[in-house]
Amino acid sequence: MTSTSESRLQMAWVGLAHFWRNYIHLSAVIILEFRQWLTMILSISVLLNLGMVFAFSFISGSREPELGRYFVSGAAVMSLVTLGVMMVAQDMAQSRRNGAILYYASLPISKTAFILAVVTGNGMAAIPGMIITLLVGSWYFGFSVALNPLMLAVVPLSAVSLAGVGAAIGLGIPNWRVAGLVAQATMFFIMFFAPVMIPLERLPAVLQYTGMVLPPTYAAQAFRAALQPEITAMLLRDIAILAVFGLGSLAIVARTLKWRLE
Repeated sequence: MTSTSESRLQMAWVGLAHFWRNYIHLSAVIILEFRQWLTMILSISVLLNLGMVFAFSFISGSREPELGRYFVSGAAVMSLVTLGVMMVAQDMAQSRRNGAILYYASLPISKTAFILAVVTGNGMAAIPGMIITLLVGSWYFGFSVALNPLMLAVVPLSAVSLAGVGAAIGLGIPNWRVAGLVAQATMFFIMFFAPVMIPLERLPAVLQYTGMVLPPTYAAQAFRAALQPEITAMLLRDIAILAVFGLGSLAIVARTLKWRLE
């Protein structure tokens, strides 16, 4: 009985080590693919984020610090939405179209490691835009930023949960053009009809309920809470919900991903 348990434990350890190697190597490949486009992606991400911050401040006609904290944190989360939903969806759809999925299928790799590597590459591309948005936005609205150590959990969990949506779109819609349009529509829906840039209480009742089942809602709430030094029960709750969304989306996408050329 003891030898059987030890054997299972050893097999689990070997499997975990194999998964980790897959993830590290695939992440390096995905990140290196970003090199030629990194400057353009960062520029567009920063300009889009700051444009949203300034536009919402002009619409509201206010530069109050509390209002600014809401707009800036929402715009920072929109960086993850843009790259996590739209870019991942387009990457997945394009990979099916050009045969990259078929290439990865020929390698002895884990599907989950592949999905997570794509998420990591897009998430890392979003981080510089988030930092610049926070710095410029805090200066513009005049509020201080005291980062919570749990921010180190909020950002990756938000990226994984949001990228699961993007991967589902890219893999679930056969036509890559339609997948891109759906991803863009999803991004704009999150911007205007989810409590990311707009407070929950200002949305219609039906959108308040739909917001409860959308990962960006909890990503935005956790991000705002993590701009304060206190560790609150609500912050821990939002992190737990993001973890459930992230693990669930990875599991679903990995199980439904078909290693085949469309």
